[in-house]
Amino acid sequence: MNLLPDNAADWARKIALEIDPAYEPLAPMYLEAYVRGGRERQQLFEQVAVVGGVVGEGGISLLPYAFAALSGIAAQLGKLCGGGGLSLLSDLLACWKNWLELIQLKASTDTTRKSEDESGDLAALRRVLATVQGSLEQQGLAPEQSELITYRVMKALLQAPAEAAQLLSKFPAGEK
Repeated sequence: MNLLPDNAADWARKIALEIDPAYEPLAPMYLEAYVRGGRERQQLFEQVAVVGGVVGEGGISLLPYAFAALSGIAAQLGKLCGGGGLSLLSDLLACWKNWLELIQLKASTDTTRKSEDESGDLAALRRVLATVQGSLEQQGLAPEQSELITYRVMKALLQAPAEAAQLLSKFPAGEK
């Protein structure tokens, strides 16, 4: 994973714990294959009986779709931040994290305020999430799975905005 930051394997595990915990030990290997692209990436999305020496149930993990979501988030944030660089990306993620924490705090103290009132404050975040979710749906995931994966990947990223910005700045944009 020399294209990605040194902590990319840690991020792969964090994302796996959010999306498909059974695949957490394999997550760094899956991330490497996803980043290399080509046939290796394509194989991640195929149903196989044996994956990395682990006998599966004939299905696939949702983890490759999480990396596709990560890729989509990286692409969308790259567009949103333009040429602002790593510090702007980090600041944006930190701002979103703070806004979400404030909304949660307000919701816990003011039961009459509805979350729809906050939509203007987080419009950019909502657009990013909707775009990535739509992309996953085009790749064949059900809307519920697409939404869940997108939100859980973003949740993992917002836990450590500065480190997430480093990962996103180097993550390859593109889809399955």
